[in-house]
Amino acid sequence: MTPAQVEMVRDSWAIVRTKNDLLAQRFYQRLFQLDPSLRLLFGHDMTEQREKLMRTISILVRGLHRPDRIHPALCLLGRRHAGYGVQPTDYAMVRQALIAALSDLFGGVLSEEMSAAWGAAYDRISAVMLNAAEESEVTHGL
Repeated sequence: MTPAQVEMVRDSWAIVRTKNDLLAQRFYQRLFQLDPSLRLLFGHDMTEQREKLMRTISILVRGLHRPDRIHPALCLLGRRHAGYGVQPTDYAMVRQALIAALSDLFGGVLSEEMSAAWGAAYDRISAVMLNAAEESEVTHGL
């Protein structure tokens, strides 16, 4: 991820942050369209889940310029998601849902450059999470 991409994600997040709940709603709508079975992993009231998602993304975006600062949190998040049954293949679907939700918020048009920046950010974050999940499985004999 380039420094310019980090700044692009951070700058766009400053705009998106004002529409947190809408982004979260669109994200989960897109995710459940891609795989309706995932809806079963969540309770009926998604309010708290949407808030958690937005808090987490906010923390991660703020830490993109210093990956070492968010690394421990990402490892914990990866292990926790593995415990929920999230599979490595699910990460690609989440990436797709996030980019689509961001595009929705930007009027259905997310520039190629912006999409690439968010994709790079997601790829960086998910790589750490996946690695931690895999290490946890090896360590715990799963």
